[in-house]
Amino acid sequence: MDYEGKYFPDEDEEELSESRKKRKKVIKYSFYGLVALVYIVAFSVLFSNCEPNSYKELKFSAEAQTLYRQSPEDFTVYEMYPSIFMNYDGSVQIAGVFYSPTAKELEIGFKYNKKLVTDKGEPKFSLIDTNGNSYEMSVNSTDKSGRYLYARISYKGVELNLNENVYINPDYSDEAEGEGEAYDTFKCSLLIEYSDRDESEELVIFNSKTAIELSKYAD
Repeated sequence: MDYEGKYFPDEDEEELSESRKKRKKVIKYSFYGLVALVYIVAFSVLFSNCEPNSYKELKFSAEAQTLYRQSPEDFTVYEMYPSIFMNYDGSVQIAGVFYSPTAKELEIGFKYNKKLVTDKGEPKFSLIDTNGNSYEMSVNSTDKSGRYLYARISYKGVELNLNENVYINPDYSDEAEGEGEAYDTFKCSLLIEYSDRDESEELVIFNSKTAIELSKYAD
């Protein structure tokens, strides 16, 4: 680069030998080719890892969709925002968490690294609660992009006491004042079990302090 910021400063071509002219062109076009290659690789990686829309979009099971069609105005849906949305190393992430008390379904979008799928199988995602319940699941959609696999899974028969959530009932924390952690009497958690190791992880999906708001649904 010269003092004017040019990578290839102009020179009097007549003063250059044929060999220098060729070397100059080789260096110049090699540089341009390298820059083009870097951009191609960068954009390839970017587009290959784009998240599919289905990862975050509400779907629900066929049974829930039937309930909605029968009476759309009575079909209630909430979107939840768990405080922790990935496991310790980020190989599993969740998004688009929705709950319908009408259908008694809780649906979660999953994004997980392909390296978690081994010869022994895939990771297992179970919904459990403090009462010892484990819920039936329905895989509503799957996808893949780049290094990741995606799925939307509904858990059936889920009955949450929304009146014990401070975002639904702001007075609940006052009613429970003085009970400390005891007022957080119920929670639903996602249990992540890996096929190649005994250790599991748990992410809290819903408790009395989970942010939640009304949402809309259209199948």
